[in-house]
Amino acid sequence: MKQFLRNIEVMIESPDGKVKVFSHNPGEAIHFSIEFEVEFSGTNITSVTLYNVLNSTVGMCVPKEGKSKKDSANAKAELSVGYGDDLTLIAKGEIIQHNVSMKGTDRILEFKISDMVNKLYAYSLTETFEKTLVSSALKQIFGKYGISYYSIRISDDTLLDSITFAGDSLSVAIDRLAKLVKAKRYFKLGKLIVEDETWSKNNQSNNVPLLDRTSGLIGTPQKTKSGWKVQCLLNPLIAKGEPVHLSFTDNTTGSKIDSQYVVTHGAHRGSSRSSDHITEFECKVA
Repeated sequence: MKQFLRNIEVMIESPDGKVKVFSHNPGEAIHFSIEFEVEFSGTNITSVTLYNVLNSTVGMCVPKEGKSKKDSANAKAELSVGYGDDLTLIAKGEIIQHNVSMKGTDRILEFKISDMVNKLYAYSLTETFEKTLVSSALKQIFGKYGISYYSIRISDDTLLDSITFAGDSLSVAIDRLAKLVKAKRYFKLGKLIVEDETWSKNNQSNNVPLLDRTSGLIGTPQKTKSGWKVQCLLNPLIAKGEPVHLSFTDNTTGSKIDSQYVVTHGAHRGSSRSSDHITEFECKVA
């Protein structure tokens, strides 16, 4: 069974720069068994399982231990999914833990990918910022701790009189500054983003995925306090903070739902060993 030509590809890069790519492409003679779960929430933890890989592959996942935190480095990984040769990157980050186990004759490598979780919680900040903009304070923190892949999306920057961090983790410090400009911190494909709601509303993508009976919607969405809980065929366009258009009939009330919503959180899940490649998420009124 070709599973509708679904393709999964995993790239692993060791701390010293060696790269291996594993794929499950039904169109190829050799392919690996791969399972994954990609969260798009506050932590963005991705779980990947590879079956029957070599010891050298396991070794690539081992972090480099240095004399100091700055000298240490984690392995990196990327996960792409799609149909045939049309692949989309859905997860990218550092390998924060890995494990090898046996199940019958299968040797299983499991690892987790995260967006700078170690860096955000491993470092503490002791510093005072005075007479500076919130955006400037954030940039100074990012520069000091080697965070180069970020985006600050603030509609109304604020001039700080004085703010002191006394041993706060980077995560806490960034969140405190973000709160001052009514913004939130999140990650997307390895990028640290500080974004407020006004910026988000004014810069929504024009490429809004439509979910109905003919375009991947599975079953009937369940009503929540603020919107809907939805299941659909795996759709890489669906991500935290992005718009989605739902069109279906509510079984409870019989009313027709045909409106745009904003994704709050969810996950992509799939396995080369089954036909289930799905996206589950919750959304609220846009």
